Amino acid sequence: MDVVFTEISSPTICQLEHVQFIDSIGFACGGRVFDKSELIRTKDGGATWHKIQLPLQGVDNKRLFSLDMLADGTMHIVGFGGVTYKSTNFADSLTYLQEPRFAHWTSICFRTPNDAIACGQDDIAEGFIVPIKRADNWLYPFVSKTHSFGMNHIAFPDSMTGYISGFGAIYKSTDGGVTWNFTEAKNDNFTASEWFSTQEGVAVGWEGSILKTIDGGTQWDKIRSANRVGQKRIKLKCVEQNSKNELIAAGENGCILYSNDKGVSWTELENFTDVNFESIAFQSDNTFFAVGNDGRIFKVQL
Repeated sequence: MDVVFTEISSPTICQLEHVQFIDSIGFACGGRVFDKSELIRTKDGGATWHKIQLPLQGVDNKRLFSLDMLADGTMHIVGFGGVTYKSTNFADSLTYLQEPRFAHWTSICFRTPNDAIACGQDDIAEGFIVPIKRADNWLYPFVSKTHSFGMNHIAFPDSMTGYISGFGAIYKSTDGGVTWNFTEAKNDNFTASEWFSTQEGVAVGWEGSILKTIDGGTQWDKIRSANRVGQKRIKLKCVEQNSKNELIAAGENGCILYSNDKGVSWTELENFTDVNFESIAFQSDNTFFAVGNDGRIFKVQL
């Protein structure tokens, strides 16, 4: 398929971990792992990006890994070392919150407009989950319970059904994140999932696997196996859909895959860069943005 790739001027040279849009407003976050938090914003659909000045609260900044936002301007950003920020106005003003565990938070998702859940990891064999609530002023409680795998990404296709992708496993909750159980996914470090409904979704992994389920993870069809001899080696970090149920998956060395049949088959787009893509987000049905190392930002028009 014919696509148009445009590199957009970036206000940072730090790695960008996550990008997200609501209409013409978009954010990307990242930084350096131990000493810099970075948040950038666009108000013109991604044409121009500017740094957001983050409040300092007497602690070292650390890399920000994930954000989520609502249409009313409420947003949360989480990162390494328990560094978190919240806003009620699309980051015109921000409040710093130090999560008490000083954990490595990798992903956050609004379950409802008044509840969000974040997940994270200490290593490949230890992960953790924390709910935060508007009624509690979005304070992060101390997390004492750990789970048996490191967690990379959380998604809630509806308010009660959630999925967490991680090292060798995908978790599922059907009670709003109170309890979690393993699905049948295995044999990769699963980096993200995308859902058409509570039952139908696609997951991708760092070793190149693509899985699809139509029954909420009771069974996963192996669309692409994890890297094996004779198969092109790819490493996937993210997957997103537009309103037409088209999917984009992206990852290391500029790899971008496209599907127009809900993930049953995939086409690799022209490799136009060697950037390691960490995150992608649709700004419209025909345009998505990809971000990654060295702060680089690409606009891709389908």
